Amino acid sequence: MTRSAESEDVLKHLASMPGVGHASVTRATLREIMLSTGGELILLGRVYDITSKHLGGGIYRVSTKEQKS
Repeated sequence: MTRSAESEDVLKHLASMPGVGHASVTRATLREIMLSTGGELILLGRVYDITSKHLGGGIYRVSTKEQKS
């Protein structure tokens, strides 16, 4: 599956600050990110879950949270 430029930018932003950074995205972008990654990212040798919170109006806050072993 190919990702849009917006999805790529969001993933690069999240990867630059794992566990700390967040981004606001539309529902369509969130869906694309979740489908293309399976809801996980491997960053710096650790596995992070991609989490989201609905902010209203079709906007979501996306962030990463380290998985506990």
